[in-house]
Amino acid sequence: MPERQKLEALTHLLETGEAPGEAVLIFGRTKLRVAELVEKLQARGYAAEAIHGDLNQAQREAVIRRLRAGQVEIVAATDVAARGLDVDRIGRVINYDIPYDVEAYVHRIGRTARAGRAGQAILFVTPRETRMLREIERFTRQRLTPVKMPTRADVAARRQVVFKERLLRTLQEANLELHLSLVEELAEESGRDLAEIAAAAAHLAQGDRPLVVPLEPEPDQVPHVEDGMVRLFLNAGRSAGVRPADIVGTIANEAGVPGKQIGAIDIYDDFTLVDVPAAFHAAVLKGLAGATLRRQPIRVRLATTQDIPARRPPRRPGPKTGYKPGSKSGPSRPERPGGAHPPKKRATFKSKRPK
Repeated sequence: MPERQKLEALTHLLETGEAPGEAVLIFGRTKLRVAELVEKLQARGYAAEAIHGDLNQAQREAVIRRLRAGQVEIVAATDVAARGLDVDRIGRVINYDIPYDVEAYVHRIGRTARAGRAGQAILFVTPRETRMLREIERFTRQRLTPVKMPTRADVAARRQVVFKERLLRTLQEANLELHLSLVEELAEESGRDLAEIAAAAAHLAQGDRPLVVPLEPEPDQVPHVEDGMVRLFLNAGRSAGVRPADIVGTIANEAGVPGKQIGAIDIYDDFTLVDVPAAFHAAVLKGLAGATLRRQPIRVRLATTQDIPARRPPRRPGPKTGYKPGSKSGPSRPERPGGAHPPKKRATFKSKRPK
């Protein structure tokens, strides 16, 4: 998978996976990588801690004690810092970064499935790391099986199952007499149905973890763009008279995005693709809702690979408007005999950025 998809894939695995054990050990290549990964996981609500070279022996042993005691569910570590780590309750090892050598991989996955228990090992591989994957398969004499990453729909379904289990466990184990009296009183006073009141109570208990995850395009459906940018689809193109200046002006005026920060603009006959900084993604979607372009109402959404034509025609040189062509272009085709013009091609431009 591409590097940019790793974090989302990891969080989906952590939330939906039926690990055969209670704890997860994640391996990163460097101590900086491990520290940053733990920080991102903690920001998403996971009880994660790190073991790396910047920890002294006492700190490292303290993390291991908490892991054994069940106070920590996820530990991210480097190969060196994880030497000698022996915790039976580790049910899953995730290789967030592929190791530099095959023996390191064997040592990593050996930390699960101990004492006759079941275990699971997962390896993230980017396109550039395919050769190392083959080396691992040759060394272990085992072919690794590709795994389909959980989708946002899978995450939502899993959250609902877990929430139902929590409710049923509370019904079985908790003393609910006082709460039942309160619900009955509220139903009588408000005239609301008991099921509605129960739903409201469930909503409060759910907290800030939504049971329904927005079903935006999955990462593997989003076309590759520059790091820090997202690609948007606008349902207006060359046939509506759309020019690069129109796109830049509309986004700048309606969403407050500085024109110089807008990326590549690909104008087709009936639609336009434009790259904007990820930080402005939500502002652009909100700002352009109900907006017009060349006096036509427009709709904007996140682009997917389905929006990219299978055969991309040659790009024309950009006009002399201060926009930089998105890529090198050859000369335009000459007119055909009789004045007929060749089929229309799309125009591609890219706005200037500060160096």
